[in-house]
Formats: sequence, structure tokens, C-alpha cells
Amino acid sequence: MWEGEHARYTLDKFCTWAARNSLREHEPGHYDFAMYLSRGRMSPAGYAPVTGMCRPDRSCALIKEDGFSTAFVAAHEIGHT
Repeated sequence: MWEGEHARYTLDKFCTWAARNSLREHEPGHYDFAMYLSRGRMSPAGYAPVTGMCRPDRSCALIKEDGFSTAFVAAHEIGHT
């Protein structure tokens, strides 16, 4: 189960990976925000850095995918960033 420090570690690693793999701003395929969707066991349903949207290395979220409610969790976590 992804809880506490393990989820934080996974989020940090994913954010670092996403920042390194994003293309330059004016290139096709560039993204400003990355979201990791997983069906793994995770509590709570999402993690995201607070006030990270303007920093490429903190503009990401880790979301548990469990159907329709995933959209609401994703919107909530985007709001944190």
C-alpha cells in the first residue's frame, strides 16, 4: 500500500522524471502538468505538492484510479498544485 513516506517518495521520483522528460515549451508534446494514474492500493486517493504548478519539478500528481471518482480526485490534486 502506498502510504505516507512511500507515496511521497513515489511522487518525488515521478515529478523528477516528468520534469526531465518534458519537451521544451514551444515543441509539440510539451506538457505543463504530469499525472501518474495507478490502480495500486493507495491511501489517500491522491498526492500532489502544494503550490508547485510554476515549478517544473513540482508540477505533478499521484492519483489512485478507481473509476468515475478519479476525475474528482484529479481535479482536487491539481487544485493543490
